[in-house]
Amino acid sequence: LPYYFTHFQPHFAQRFFPNNDQPGDKATVEVYAVVDSRYTVLSNGVKSKDEVFQEQGKNLRRVEWKQEKPHSTYLTAIAIGQFEAVSVNEDLPSTIWVAPGRKDRAWVVVNELKSLWNFQVGYTGAKYGWPKLDIVALPRFFWSGMENTGLIFLRESKVSVEVKNDQLARPVVMSLLSNEMAHQWFGNLVTMRYWD
Repeated sequence: LPYYFTHFQPHFAQRFFPNNDQPGDKATVEVYAVVDSRYTVLSNGVKSKDEVFQEQGKNLRRVEWKQEKPHSTYLTAIAIGQFEAVSVNEDLPSTIWVAPGRKDRAWVVVNELKSLWNFQVGYTGAKYGWPKLDIVALPRFFWSGMENTGLIFLRESKVSVEVKNDQLARPVVMSLLSNEMAHQWFGNLVTMRYWD
């Protein structure tokens, strides 16, 4: 099945839903989607509904996400596709989402996410400001990564490490992931007023 995902930076959210689309003008967001039941729907905030139902002979899924803490509208994100969840651990509200059959290739992100999280909290002296931090590996994502609030998008080729002893892959993955995580504090939590 095809994938569907958004990229609203710098000012493309206004093409998708009504808003002022300036970084300093923050808003709460609710995302509601009805899709083929084989799809997973991911977005910012907390998932408040996820139910499978039938209508006119079709198997469908109804999903609702709520971002209750205001954030810049360009950080609103949606990813719809067939994903497999990789849990990081119980005390970190984070999941890595990859294409089916590729869980074993996300080992660098799985192994390093908690230490990066702890470093960011220690460095800033501020708690993580969002309800969760999901990492989504997307095929054909133009940018290497995007720091959507609590829903980081990474190009799949930057997340997947095919060989366990690949010495060059770890620094590439870590550099990209640490950059997108830092934006959860600088850019998402503390935000410039205007793009200029």
